[in-house]
Amino acid sequence: MASLASPSKLTLVRRYLRFRRKLGYRLRGGELLLGFARLADREAPRAPLTTALAVRWATSVKTARPATHAGRLGMVRGFARYCASIDPRTQIPSSHLLGKMFQRVRPHLFTQKEIKLLMRRTRKLETFRSSLHPLTYETLIGLLASTGMRPGEALRLQLRDLDPERGTLRIASCKFSPQRVIALHPDTVRALQRYEKQRRSLFPLGETFFVNARGLPLSMRRVDRVFQNIAEGMVSRGGRRSLRLMDFRHTFASMLLARWSRQKEPIAHHLLLLARYLGHRSFHSTWWYVSSNAGALWHASERFRKSHS
Repeated sequence: MASLASPSKLTLVRRYLRFRRKLGYRLRGGELLLGFARLADREAPRAPLTTALAVRWATSVKTARPATHAGRLGMVRGFARYCASIDPRTQIPSSHLLGKMFQRVRPHLFTQKEIKLLMRRTRKLETFRSSLHPLTYETLIGLLASTGMRPGEALRLQLRDLDPERGTLRIASCKFSPQRVIALHPDTVRALQRYEKQRRSLFPLGETFFVNARGLPLSMRRVDRVFQNIAEGMVSRGGRRSLRLMDFRHTFASMLLARWSRQKEPIAHHLLLLARYLGHRSFHSTWWYVSSNAGALWHASERFRKSHS
């Protein structure tokens, strides 16, 4: 049994976060967990962690979605397991007590007309800081739409990653994907070369491909802000109120699936290639991207059924 001299929950959370970071976890919810610890120390100082307190804290944000409540409780669950190794009286909230922690939100699938509109709007961006600014976003959005790569992967690209002779682009490994080399459409290669030429002319130093008005690497926060301005007035057909750069990835996969579903060849081999192209370690991850286009999936399954009946 824990003694009266047992550490506070705030101290334990800080130890827990340090321990998890050493294991390689980013722990974006660290500040939230610190907030829970302050509540626990205030309302039940030195007492063991209880499920009732965890649930009350998780559901304290009344305007949040149920999945958010479940996610907050999931943070406490991990911390509770850590506490249980120190104080056996600790109560660990059961899994799915508040429902599923994570629920997929339906993405917005861009139409060709919408993509062209976004590209036109980038050309009207201000240039008083740098003449490269409009071309940066025109090229970035065009690259995301034509390759389906993750926005973060695009922002981490280096000048040496583009091979115009082979028409390929090397994408560095990240937490979710191994390093891969993807083939590019000739128009995409020319667009990237055009941007690279102007980027080197204005900012000859540095190796990052996409740069801001000062020649420094673009930040995701800044890119998101500019994109929201470009997409102003466009209505989302997905489960979110606003459009996202990640929606280009879903659109890319969905458009390929729709095209393949109309072909005579079996679609299974194409789906495997798509998984590799998108940088997924397994098709389980790819399924979420292709499942957005239910009509194409149904059409493909019907063709398969008829050809084997």
